[in-house]
Amino acid sequence: MKKNGYKFNPVSVKAGLKDTFSLKISVIYLVVSALWILFSDQVVESLVASPSMMTVIQTGKGFFFILCSAILIYFLTHRVVRQLLYTQRELLESYNRLSIALSGAHVGSWDWDKVRPCVWTDLGAS
Repeated sequence: MKKNGYKFNPVSVKAGLKDTFSLKISVIYLVVSALWILFSDQVVESLVASPSMMTVIQTGKGFFFILCSAILIYFLTHRVVRQLLYTQRELLESYNRLSIALSGAHVGSWDWDKVRPCVWTDLGAS
């Protein structure tokens, strides 16, 4: 959305997401994966004696691990992504309400931008 040279980008606004989120996901995945590899290999070795059957089971176990990993990553990220999308929608609605209010009052506004020192939006002139 662009108003008189000023582009509003709601995605660039921080939504209170902490940097520890990525680390938390990685550590959980690391622990679950390591436990899976250690214990599932021991179970397969104790139950199967045939090398050809062990190969088939190890392949199936690998595909099952991929499926479980995808489900785990989905559940670990779903809530935060949903929260980010909600925050983005709310921010966009707030920006739209502000634009209507400024336009109705025939006034402009300014915003501080780190890249450009000051951005003036003259909504009253439109």
